[in-house]
Amino acid sequence: MSEDLFASDPISSIPSTLYNLLMYFLSKLYNLIILRIIGENMSLNNTEKTDYSKTVFLPKTSFSMKAELSKKEPSMLEEWEKNKIYFKMIEKRKNSPSFVLHDGPPYANGPIHIGTALNKILKDIAIKSHTIMGHKAPYVPGWDCHGLPIEQALLKEMKMGKRHIDNVVEFRKKARAFAEKFLDIQRSGFKRLGVFGDWNNPYITMSKEYEGTVVKAFRELLEKGHIHRDKKTIYWCISCETALADAEVEYKDKTSPSIYVSFPLLELPSELDKNYQGKLYLVIWTTTPWTLPSNMAAAVSSEENYRILENKGKYYIVADKLCDSFISETAMEFSKKELIKGKSLVGLKYQHCLSSHLPERRRFPREIIATDFVDMSTGTGAVHIAPGHGEEDFHAGKKYGIDIFCPVKEDGSFNSDAGIFEGMKVFESNEKVIETLLSDGLLLARKKIEHSYPHCWRCKQPVIFRATEQWFLKVDLDGLREKLIKSADEVRWLPSAGRERMLGMLKTRPDWCLSRQRYWGTPIIAYYCKDCGKVQNDIKFMKKIEERIFKEGSDFWFSEPIEKLLPEGTVCSCGSKNFAKEKDIMDVWLDSGVSWYAVLEGGMLGEGDFFPADVYLEGSDQHRGWFQTSLIPSVAL
Repeated sequence: MSEDLFASDPISSIPSTLYNLLMYFLSKLYNLIILRIIGENMSLNNTEKTDYSKTVFLPKTSFSMKAELSKKEPSMLEEWEKNKIYFKMIEKRKNSPSFVLHDGPPYANGPIHIGTALNKILKDIAIKSHTIMGHKAPYVPGWDCHGLPIEQALLKEMKMGKRHIDNVVEFRKKARAFAEKFLDIQRSGFKRLGVFGDWNNPYITMSKEYEGTVVKAFRELLEKGHIHRDKKTIYWCISCETALADAEVEYKDKTSPSIYVSFPLLELPSELDKNYQGKLYLVIWTTTPWTLPSNMAAAVSSEENYRILENKGKYYIVADKLCDSFISETAMEFSKKELIKGKSLVGLKYQHCLSSHLPERRRFPREIIATDFVDMSTGTGAVHIAPGHGEEDFHAGKKYGIDIFCPVKEDGSFNSDAGIFEGMKVFESNEKVIETLLSDGLLLARKKIEHSYPHCWRCKQPVIFRATEQWFLKVDLDGLREKLIKSADEVRWLPSAGRERMLGMLKTRPDWCLSRQRYWGTPIIAYYCKDCGKVQNDIKFMKKIEERIFKEGSDFWFSEPIEKLLPEGTVCSCGSKNFAKEKDIMDVWLDSGVSWYAVLEGGMLGEGDFFPADVYLEGSDQHRGWFQTSLIPSVAL
C-alpha cells in the first residue's frame, strides 16, 4: 500500500507563492475594514455632513467593487461547466505524474451540511493545489446510496413497518428514487461551492456497474476462503430488526437493573459435608435480567478462593475478594463460613433460577464451568453464561460444547422456549424476571445502575447481543489481521495519533458481520438446501448472476424464484432439489469499502495505474468506519 494512502494534509500542500498571495489580499482587506471603521466613527462625532470618500484610499480595479454574487456565481459556474474547465485542467496535465485523492462517499439522504461542505472543500484544495504543483489530479466524487437510513425514511413516509413490505422490488424503486433526489441536491450544492470534479460520472453504490463490482468482490473473497456463514453472537438492533457491525454501534449511558441472583446447587463441593445439601447457592450478579431465561451455565475462576456466607440457614458462595462489597450491596446480615477453591466448584450441577417457569424441555440441570474472564473487581466472582447473548459467553459455550441457545426473535420478543416470558420484549421483561425471582426467594438484592451501553447508530435505541446465522469476513484467516496491521503501520497518518488509534482497533476487532436483514442494498448471492440446510457456495452460479447484475442491476434477485435462476437439474449433495434464496443484503460498509475496486481499478479515472490512492481525507470517525472497511477487502484481495 502507498505510504500516503490515508494522508490528509491539504493545507501543507498549498504552494508558498499561493499562500503569500492569499496573505497579501487578507492584509489589504484588513486595512480596508479598519479604514471603514475609522470613517464611521468619525461621522458619529461630527454634526455636519462631510464627504470623507476622498480620504479613503480604495484600490482601483477593472472589475466592479460590488460582488453581486447572487448574479455572478451562477453565471460563473455555468461558464466553467460550458467550457469544461475541470477536463481542460486534467488534459493539461495528462502526461504528468498522477495524484489520486479517493473520495469517501457521503450518504444520499439529505442536503449538504457544514460537515459535508467542509469535507469537499478540503478535498478541492488538495486537488487544485496538486494540479498547480504539476500533477494530474483527477477527482471522481461518489455517493453511498443503499442502507437503513433511506429504508427508515421511506417506512416513516409510508407509515408502515418492515414486515408490512409485500413488494420488495417496488419498495426498492422508491428507495432508488429517494436516493437519486438527494444525490442531485447534493451534487448541485457541491458544484455551487466551486468544487471541481467529474460530476456527470460519479460512482454511485446503487448503480448496476457498482453493484456488480460489490458482488464480484464478495465472490472473490469467498473463493479465497475469507467469507463464511456461521451462527455467532452479534450486535442486533431489535428496532431495525437487523444485525449490526462494530462500526454501526455507538455507546451512550443507559440505566439498567442491577441484581444479585442465587442459583441452587444440586451437588456439593467434595470438601463440604452433607449438612449443606439443599441449602447451598451460587450467587451471580447481572445488569441484564432478561438474559436469565437463556442461561446455560455459570462460570467461576478456578484459581480464586470462594467464601461461603450464611444467612437464615441458607448458604451463599461468593468470591472471597468480593465478600465485603457484596454484603454492603445487599444490606443483608451474613456470617462467614468455610473457604473453598474455585476449582472445587467446576463441574457441579445447579438448578436454573427460573426452572419452574420454563417449558419442561428447558428444565435440565446446568453446570458450573471455569473461564478466564470472570471479573474480580465487581460482582460476586461468578458469572451467568448465556452463549446466545454475549460474545465472551458465546466463546465459552463453544469451548465447552454448550448449546448456543437464543429464545429471542428478530423483533426482540421471546419465543415459546422462554416459558412464561413468551411474547414479551427483552427490555420489557426485566421487571417480570425480577418479580419472578423475588417470589421464588432467589433474588438477594436489586438496584439501578447507570452504565455505558451499546446503541444503534441509526435509530439510537439500545441493542442486544443475539446469536443468529450470518455471513462473516474472517480477519484471522491466513494471517490477514497481521497483514492489516502491517499495511496500516506503513501509511502516513495526519495527525499522527491516527496510526495508534487504527492499529489498536485492528488488533482487537472481531470478524466482520457482512449480512443485513433488510431490503435496500446489494444482495448476497447464495442459496440453501431446504432439506439439509447446507449453504450452496456455487461459484459458477455466482458468476452467472454477477454478469447479469452488471447488465441489469440486482432487482431481479428479489423478484424471480430460485427455480428460474438455477440451472435445470441442480441437486444438493444430500439429493434434494428443494432450494431457497438468500434474502439478506450486504453491509453498506462493504458497498463503500470496495469503492477503490470500482474507481481506482475499474477505469473510472481513465487509463493508468491509480491504485493505491495517495490520499483518503475524511473525519476521525472513519477510523472505525470507511478507513477500516476499505483496508480489509483491499488487503484480503
